[in-house]
Amino acid sequence: MIVPDRPVYLDANILIYATETDGEEGMLARRWLMQIDRGRIAAVTSRLTALEVLPHPMAVGDAALVGAYERLLVGRPTLRVVPVSSGVLARAVEIRASLRNGTPDAIHAATALLEGCAGFLTHDERLKLPSGVIRYTLPSVSFFDP
Repeated sequence: MIVPDRPVYLDANILIYATETDGEEGMLARRWLMQIDRGRIAAVTSRLTALEVLPHPMAVGDAALVGAYERLLVGRPTLRVVPVSSGVLARAVEIRASLRNGTPDAIHAATALLEGCAGFLTHDERLKLPSGVIRYTLPSVSFFDP
């Protein structure tokens, strides 16, 4: 269940599905973003997300896709993009040590914890989350209007 007074963290793969996938995963990711834009869910992601989503479209010269990601991550009042601070990095070290996540996943998880996120929306089944952070998956849409 979504906790209305606490944000949900968006993993980079959710933005990739929402922006680049026409299938069911893309549709479900876009439904999450619509709920966020409507103010029904508060959302947070890390500035690290830009480092994960932008290199491929930049490398292949896809200016339209680069622009789509920039619109998602910059100036969107419904999605708070937070910097990778020294506090986030310190917490990420602890998460890497205890959960054995890779560096990017540890940074995402640390950001979610430090931003008070109740849930973490991801399509990565390997990602391990700290206790107290609920994993949401794309099919977790029971809270949406029909």
